[in-house]
Amino acid sequence: MAKEIIDAITKAETEAAEAIANAKAEGEKLIADAKARAEASYRTEVDKVRKASDDKLAAAEAEAAELIKSAEIKANVEKEALQETAKQKKQEAVKAVIDSFT
Repeated sequence: MAKEIIDAITKAETEAAEAIANAKAEGEKLIADAKARAEASYRTEVDKVRKASDDKLAAAEAEAAELIKSAEIKANVEKEALQETAKQKKQEAVKAVIDSFT
């Protein structure tokens, strides 16, 4: 009878140790799986943010190019207007000088 009790206790201890080892292994696997999913999700999010950032940068560069082009056109128009005004003023000055001698 004592041997049976000792055998039962030994068996229970062995089964408990196996259950603990199995639970620990399963827990470690769950943790590893969760880490892998988290890392994949992180990479996906980083890639999405990087693409969005690249898209915004490209849009900003395109907008800047358009603004520069527009500013250059406006500057050329103003330059031509100033040159025309200067030409007219010069003609008026020449006429005034000629008129002052006559």
